[in-house]
Formats: sequence, structure tokens, C-alpha cells
Amino acid sequence: INGIYTFLQELGFRWYMPGDNWAIVPLGLKNKKLSIEKVYAPHFQNRSYFGTGGLAAIKGLDPENRFKKDFEKWNWRNRINTDYATKGHTGQAFYSANKKTLDAHPEYLANKKVNKFGRIDITNENAVALFTDWALTQVKPGERFPIIGVDPADGSGGKDDALPSNMPGIKTWSDKYFWLANKVAEKAESRGIDARVHLYAYASHAALPGFELNEHVYPVIIPYAFQEVAEPEEYIRLWQRKLKGRPMGIYDYWNITQWSSGVPQFNIYAIPEKLRLWYSNNITTINLESTNSKGPMGHALWLTSQMIWNSSLSFDSLYSDFLNTAFGPAAPDIKRMYDRWSLNYQHSMEVPLSLADLKA
Repeated sequence: INGIYTFLQELGFRWYMPGDNWAIVPLGLKNKKLSIEKVYAPHFQNRSYFGTGGLAAIKGLDPENRFKKDFEKWNWRNRINTDYATKGHTGQAFYSANKKTLDAHPEYLANKKVNKFGRIDITNENAVALFTDWALTQVKPGERFPIIGVDPADGSGGKDDALPSNMPGIKTWSDKYFWLANKVAEKAESRGIDARVHLYAYASHAALPGFELNEHVYPVIIPYAFQEVAEPEEYIRLWQRKLKGRPMGIYDYWNITQWSSGVPQFNIYAIPEKLRLWYSNNITTINLESTNSKGPMGHALWLTSQMIWNSSLSFDSLYSDFLNTAFGPAAPDIKRMYDRWSLNYQHSMEVPLSLADLKA
């Protein structure tokens, strides 16, 4: 898929937003000669975004979910896809898969009480064995890019969780959950399983653990929200040093629906600086939580789709390409609107201002 759409992009095809209305098909292809002697490799191996809550079909309006299909096609066309598909918040899946055993052995769980979130007591060897064995079942035979998700259920570190009192090396929630990730990685190695062991550095377990991490543990860090360890840029560098330069992932919130209600609240001019910082710190996975409202975020996600393949591209040139090719003589009016959305969003006054730009 990446090869097909790279070739078409070199021919001049563009897909600026979801839906065929935004597809640019170049003229004169019949006589065009194209020779490519180049290797294309994305700066970030795993490239994904999603709108909070997903996209469900709507009875009577879009029963076949064309809206979702347009977004999926747009992702393919702009080469937004992944090899290693990260797996977050697996605690409830662990409990569901082992419900009978866990219900019968509350001593396996934090505070010796059954909880559906799978928060185990890591001082209990049987509980740790149950969890690590279950984790390895995530790897399927012949899988090209196996990944084992060990991220705890959301809300870890609360009253229904517990830190051990008799393990001196486990002082924080990060220590607890990254220790458990190490145990999974060690068991995978002992069984000859070459897989990434993934969990978020997030919320209660955002801090760096106080010990070395197994080389197969692959944190996906969340620098720009839900952590109070350091400023985002320094937080990234701290994790990069912790991993001794090994690859890691990043999860970021770009105008998510809960915060924005689907209206523009994202500065597109921050894109190149962020991507270049991430690339320089050996980030290989980008997960962006956003909105599927393509008006405020379509242009931002298209610009990102180009720069996650090559973060050294000129942002200004890409932005001009988007504006001039998609909007022609209306480009200055649209740029005025987009730039205000990024740099000086006017909240309740934005509707009449944007309508004036569109009328122009």
C-alpha cells in the first residue's frame, strides 16, 4: 500500500482530506514518464491517529458508515499505517480472560479483593506467573511484528491498587508496572519469543522507574498531558537517556473531542518542531488522539501525514501546496481562517469571522 501511494504521489496525486471531493488527479498522465531510483523509508515506523470514541454507523444517516470508510481510505492514501500496533490498558482484558481463577483467588489481586481491572499483587508469585503467561498468549504464530500489551487498566494507582511493602526496589507505581513489564519480557526471552512489550508512561506510572528496563520493553510516553515529572521536552530526553537511545513511542492529544467539542483548537505551526524533536530522540511510534471533525483537523493531519514520512520537509512549502492546490484563488482567504484558528482563535466570535472568510 505504501509503495502504491508513494508512486501515485510522485505522479502528482493528492488527497487533502477524507472523501473524493478532496482528491487531486493530475492531468497529462498518459504521456508522463517517471523514473524513481530512491528508497523511501518513513522517519516513524508506526504512524496512527484516531478520533476519540471511534466511528460508528448512524442509522438513517450513514448506515453503511461511509464516513469511517472515507477516513480509512484517506489513511491508506496518505500512508498513515503501522507495523507494531500498540495495545493500551490491558488490565480488564487480563481479568476477563482469567476471571474464574482470579475470582477464586482474591489473594492474587491488590488488597486481596477481586477487581475487574486486573490489578494484581506483584508479591504473589502465582499472580505474576498467571499474568506473564497470559501476556505471552497475545503473540500469534507467524506474526511479523508481535507486540505484547501490559499496560494496566486506566486509573491504576488508586484505592483499588496497592504497592508492595516487602519489595524495597518498588517504591512507585512506575516501579510496579515496569517491573511487571520486565518480568513479561524475561519470560518471553526464555521461551524464544521476540516481541515488544508495550505499556504507556502515563498518569500514575508516568515517572521513570528506578531500575534498568529489559531491551524488549517498549514504553510509549505521554509528555504533554497527565504527567508532572518534567517539562515535555525534558521528559522526552529523560526517557531517551533511560532507554540508552533505544526506540520508544509517543502518544499525544491533538484537539481531542472531549477538550475541543470538535472545533478548532490546534496550532498547526507546532507540528514541525514536535516531529523533529521526536525523530531526534528515536521515537519510532506516533499515536495521536484527535477528532474526526475534518474541518478543523483535516489540513493539520494532511500536513502531519507528509512530515511523519520525512520530518525535514519544509512545512511552509507543504502548507502552500495544500492551500493553493486545494483552494486556488481562495487560498489567501482560507489561510487567513486557518491561521486564526491556530494562532488567535476567537471562540464565540469565530463563527461570523469564519463565515466571512468562506464568503470571501
